[in-house]
Amino acid sequence: MPQITVTIPDDIAEVISAIVAETGRSQSSLCASYIQEGVYKHIEQLSKVEAWKSTIERKRLSDTPLGTLRDRPSDR
Repeated sequence: MPQITVTIPDDIAEVISAIVAETGRSQSSLCASYIQEGVYKHIEQLSKVEAWKSTIERKRLSDTPLGTLRDRPSDR
């Protein structure tokens, strides 16, 4: 598995240390989980942005009011 080195702010390091002490998980495992979760959330956000860009482009090309397009992203 690849390894990376990151520099984090002191306050985040303290929180991570506290969570490690409380849960008994390794720092590496905990940080890997947080990075994975953050990456997946970022991808989801990018997907939503791309969906809206597509919706807006279709609206621009068709002059259809935005609220009437059937397959627009949901308002979650």
